[in-house]
This record gives sequence, structure tokens and C-alpha cells, in this order.
Amino acid sequence: MQNSQHQEPLVSICIPVFNGEKTIAKTIDSILNQTYKNIEIFVVDNCSSDSTVKIVREFTDARIHLILNDTHLPCAEYNLNRCFQHARGEFMAIFHADDIYLPHMVSRQVETFKKYPGVWCIFTQGNIIDENEEIIGEFKLPPDMR
Repeated sequence: MQNSQHQEPLVSICIPVFNGEKTIAKTIDSILNQTYKNIEIFVVDNCSSDSTVKIVREFTDARIHLILNDTHLPCAEYNLNRCFQHARGEFMAIFHADDIYLPHMVSRQVETFKKYPGVWCIFTQGNIIDENEEIIGEFKLPPDMR
């Protein structure tokens, strides 16, 4: 869905979370610092018992929408589906509440979708980091998925 001819497509970023107080702020910061700005962010909290909700509420960016589940959903996919129900973007991205994203990630994904209209989804590789953001490993896609 586009607001005008010249505006980039809206990207809905879905973040399902349960007890993510240790990482959710860094995750949201990494999304807000994307070079691609036409985004909406849905944080769907699955009845966290820690301070996840308080931390998300401290962000003042109007693009962030906090959705609170009334009851704890038994699996992460159900929580993710709740997010999809609210998304309005032409594209949707699933972000994990314990990940930090490089600044060009969303723009590169949108460019790929524009360049290859038959593509339905994009997977990424990544670095595994510790609590100090030091790289301690890698996540590589299988060769036939690259």
C-alpha cells in the first residue's frame, strides 16, 4: 500500500516477544536506525512477566505499535499471526526480539522484492553475538537457498 506515487512502499515489521527485556530495546533501536524509513513496527507481547512492555512503552516513535495479548498463546507462531492481523504494509518482515539488524537490511530486502517481483520471501544470514555484541558464530543459509 503506497501513500503517494513517490513514496517507498510501507514495510510492516513484526516482532513477536515473550520476556524479551534483555534485548528488546537494542532490537527496536536497530529497526529505528534503518536507512529505510517508511516502516511500521508491531511489537506483539505474549503476556511477558518481565519488564518487556515497560521498555517498549518508553519508545516515543509513532511508528511503534504495542499489542498486548489477553492470554499467553501456546506457541510463537500464534503470536506472530497476531502481528500479521495488524500489518498494513505492502511488505512484511519478521524480526526477532533478540536480534540486532544492520542499517541497510530493510532497504536491501525492498530492493530485492522490486528487482525480482516473483520472489515471495527473503531469508538472511547472520552473525551470532554475545551480550557485548561480539561475534561468536555465524548463521549461514544452506547452499541451495542462497
